[in-house]
Amino acid sequence: MNRRPGLATCLRAGLGLAFLLRTRSVLALVGGAEPDPGEVIAGRVLGARHLLDAGCLLAAPDALGPVVRSVDAVHGASMLGLAAVSRSHRRVALASAVVAAVLAAPQPRATRGTG
Repeated sequence: MNRRPGLATCLRAGLGLAFLLRTRSVLALVGGAEPDPGEVIAGRVLGARHLLDAGCLLAAPDALGPVVRSVDAVHGASMLGLAAVSRSHRRVALASAVVAAVLAAPQPRATRGTG
């Protein structure tokens, strides 16, 4: 069966590319300040994970979708924890938690009418 990628998969791929190609710009935009070297590394790792997730969803959405969404849920929870204990990382952590929550939510399937 030939499936088109869903909106969440496209969002993941776009976020992954943005974090990999424009890490400092994305983090500065969200965080309001120049990111430190550790944040840049974390942003690039997150970008690579988003691209990997998008690839998994393209390859086997039914089998890997629940796994990818679970990873997003764990990531979101960890970002809430970081926001609670780190004032300097709070903005970026909360933004990441919101994105993770959106991506962790089950996505509606596109259906086509038979006419």
